[in-house]
Amino acid sequence: MPQQSRNLTKPKNIPSVSGGYIWADNTNKCFYQFGGEFSDGPPAEFGMWTYDVLLDQWNSTLASGEKSPQRVSFGAGTQVEDRGLGFYFGGWLSNRTSTDWEGPSMITNGLMRFDFSTGELKNISGPDDIGRAEGHLTYLPVSDGGVLVYFGGIEDSHRNGSFTPVRR
Repeated sequence: MPQQSRNLTKPKNIPSVSGGYIWADNTNKCFYQFGGEFSDGPPAEFGMWTYDVLLDQWNSTLASGEKSPQRVSFGAGTQVEDRGLGFYFGGWLSNRTSTDWEGPSMITNGLMRFDFSTGELKNISGPDDIGRAEGHLTYLPVSDGGVLVYFGGIEDSHRNGSFTPVRR
């Protein structure tokens, strides 16, 4: 077992968010923070942060690929360690996640893929146009490419802000 540390700190310039996701990259010994909503003050522009375990240091991650991704919260995330990929599905867009957001919160249907090796962040689109949030995403290593499976949560099948629990 690795030795546990109790003296880890986070600099004040690293945002405190809730409802985001942490991808663990065992190869590079770091964690990537994706999404989340700001609880103290207005949200910052989209950005990702990396915590380097060996150096005990936070760094801004310059993700390539997506021109203007939007921060979302309380979506479903997972990672595929042997492929070096992280995924995040759905989530809420609101004035606590995005600087330009106006109006009521909305559930999204995007599926984001982050490549740990290249730093590419890409919206590979959801399986349909139904917004989903607050569920669980898992990877099953079946077939050549594996399968992402989403469980539970809520969905907005009419894209009008009226959400219902997922019952299938």
